[in-house]
Amino acid sequence: MHLQVLFCSSETGRSSFVRQLEPDWHIDTNPEIIFQLARFIKYQLHISPIRPERAAANVLSSPSLEQFFGST
Repeated sequence: MHLQVLFCSSETGRSSFVRQLEPDWHIDTNPEIIFQLARFIKYQLHISPIRPERAAANVLSSPSLEQFFGST
């Protein structure tokens, strides 16, 4: 398994480079970016204490990465 972690200082830039890279997974805390990328990215994880109302079928939600991956 190959894993790359990338960071971006602006939300516009983050959305743009995620689309260009076409990853299988994208993890984000911004609901607007999750919404914008839903049709382009195979799987997304929205990290938020509040479950989004307009989540697409390919968008999973979790209050934290630890809870999503089942911390021990």
